[in-house]
Amino acid sequence: MDKEKNIPFYNDLLFKYFVYNNEDQECMYLLKTIIEAVTPLKCKELYVKNTELLPSHYREKRAVLDVRVKTSEGETVNIEIQAYDDFENVFKRFQYYACKNIAMQIEEGDDYNQLKPFYQIVLYHEYDKEYHELVREFSNTGNKYHDNQRSLIYMYFVFMKEINRIIEEKGEENNGAEIKSRYPWSNRYGRTEIYFSS
Repeated sequence: MDKEKNIPFYNDLLFKYFVYNNEDQECMYLLKTIIEAVTPLKCKELYVKNTELLPSHYREKRAVLDVRVKTSEGETVNIEIQAYDDFENVFKRFQYYACKNIAMQIEEGDDYNQLKPFYQIVLYHEYDKEYHELVREFSNTGNKYHDNQRSLIYMYFVFMKEINRIIEEKGEENNGAEIKSRYPWSNRYGRTEIYFSS
């Protein structure tokens, strides 16, 4: 007999299921909305590079469940769910991932001008315990002029639990419209669980 399971939306397999299909307009719309809400990129076209969905059960971790997206302008955006972990560990790990992705773009002897910026979005199911921000941005900047135009790494941590805190603190009426207009996927993402039969 089928049983109904309560799966949190921040489950990485479930998230990938919602965005992996290049032929599905709703998948592409959700990806475009997330990327444009969090980063300065404007996406004319998107293409998911790793569309495989291997696990047969939502708790399995056999597959790579991040979502790698290429824009029509050539930028690579990696979107990943991070359910629970210490932020210092998460931050260092994703810097390491970003550096690996940069290094894979060229081979020895290639012109370094071929390197394209790498954008990392981490949907982090936690509070921002330091600054209580919804989104924190990191990139390489010059010390004097704080210019990041030549940076190759741009990282965005979206602290999903901050959505609940902001709404509870300021009230759904006062702040809900602002959050929903900038991050139309975020209120549902941060607060909802999805039900499936298995």
